[in-house]
Amino acid sequence: MINPENMSLKEWADCVILELPNAWSFGRIDDEANWREWATGFLRAGTYSARNFPNPYDFADWRDWAFRVTPLLETVSA
Repeated sequence: MINPENMSLKEWADCVILELPNAWSFGRIDDEANWREWATGFLRAGTYSARNFPNPYDFADWRDWAFRVTPLLETVSA
């Protein structure tokens, strides 16, 4: 999975969407200020909604959330 370190939110989100099956149907993030809304929608889309991912609203920074979510996304794409 894509490590969010040294990446912008848009770069990381684009890579994640390309790597995960059916994630492309959700769409790209347009406004980084709305990362929590994008993350919530992304996690509610498709097969991710049945998993227990961390709530993006529990994090002050998108990168902290991404570091928690990335290992969980690896189990989805495997």
